[in-house]
Amino acid sequence: GTLANIIRQAYSIQRVASLIRTREHNAWLQCTHILMARPDTAILTPVLWRPPPDGGIAVSAVNPSLGVPDRFAYGPADMMLRMMSERYRHLQRNLMTAWNPEI
Repeated sequence: GTLANIIRQAYSIQRVASLIRTREHNAWLQCTHILMARPDTAILTPVLWRPPPDGGIAVSAVNPSLGVPDRFAYGPADMMLRMMSERYRHLQRNLMTAWNPEI
C-alpha cells in the first residue's frame, strides 16, 4: 500500500545518500551541491540552476506542506545528505512508536 511505498522511497533515498558519502570518501572528493530527482519525473523545461539565496534546499512545488518532496530537490550537499538520511530514520522512529507506545 501507500505506507509501504513511502517507506521504500525513504529507504532508497537514504541508500543513495550513503552511496554518495562512500563515493566521496573513496574518491577523496567532496560534493558541493546535490540534485535529487526521481527517474520517473518528467522534466519538460530546462532547469535553471539557482541556489536558494538563503542557502537552503530548492524544491519543486508539488506539495510544500509535506516537507521536501522526493521527486525533485537540490541544494548544498551537507543539507541534502542530512535530509536524505533523516527522512527514513524519522519514519522508523515514528512507526516504531506508533506500533509500540512503550518505546
